[in-house]
Amino acid sequence: MHKVIESSIISRHGPPSEIREFRVEAQQNRVLTWKLKLETVSLECFRSGENAQYFAEAIAVYPKEPRPVPSNPGVQQPPASGRR
Repeated sequence: MHKVIESSIISRHGPPSEIREFRVEAQQNRVLTWKLKLETVSLECFRSGENAQYFAEAIAVYPKEPRPVPSNPGVQQPPASGRR
């Protein structure tokens, strides 16, 4: 099933920017990441056994981190909540 989801994301956004594979005990994990203009999308998959197929465990979407506001000495920034 993960191939259907992966193919859908690739058709929309192109190949993943990063692929990480790692083991946790007997389980093989694979995380495909797409770094897009406004967000980062990760498809998290796992499999048990060397010849088993991967299964999609989660799709995570994270907004891009806003760039920090430059600090200007002597200029007071309003609090993040908008209250003064």
